[in-house]
Amino acid sequence: MLDENLTLVTNNWKDFRPMLVRAALHPGIVVILPTVRRDRQVELFTLALLTIRDSDPPLDMINTVLEVAEDGSVTRYALPEG
Repeated sequence: MLDENLTLVTNNWKDFRPMLVRAALHPGIVVILPTVRRDRQVELFTLALLTIRDSDPPLDMINTVLEVAEDGSVTRYALPEG
């Protein structure tokens, strides 16, 4: 992911967070917090994509984490902080 500059989409945040905390620069990550059925994962991922697209200006995912909760709420923060 880091070597190829790819934004990661996962529901396995526990394993990837330590790697990104150590990275000075990363292409971003979308975390779907609950473990849900694939059709619901697609719906929640769509909400993340809409958040990126509808931000004004469109959201730059560099060093950004988007966490999508089961209720569809999206939380955005920088990692590493700064």
